Amino acid sequence: LRRAWTTYTRSVTEQAELAVVLPRLQRTHAIVLEERHQFTDAVLSEIAAEVGRMYEAVHPGEGLEKISLALDPKRRASLNIGASFLDADSVPPAAYLSESHLDTLGLCLFLALAGREAPGNTILVLDDPLGSVDAPHADRAIEMLYD
Repeated sequence: LRRAWTTYTRSVTEQAELAVVLPRLQRTHAIVLEERHQFTDAVLSEIAAEVGRMYEAVHPGEGLEKISLALDPKRRASLNIGASFLDADSVPPAAYLSESHLDTLGLCLFLALAGREAPGNTILVLDDPLGSVDAPHADRAIEMLYD
């Protein structure tokens, strides 16, 4: 009985201490989550702008340079890619773009990501990334790579 009483009183004391600490930890957790989301959104916005710039170089005048990248708040480790198409914003590219447009979009996304960390020290190996792209778009993609 003494051990049980000692365990009980210790647990009550620890519960009281945790009741003070827990709300602070919950507030700290919320702050960390918000800061992480803001940082991630800023990085995704920068990458999306670079993807749009490169994509416009490959597809000039087509009005497809408005690319959006956003995390899905309801799913873990997910990324939504959106593009503008006619009057619609943030539509899934696969719904409206051709295979060659999707391939060049993927190439631009890959290059934008690769260019974030030490691009001068990065070697990229591209294995037929333009197989589905017609000659004019392939020429512009190669020029974009040179630039």
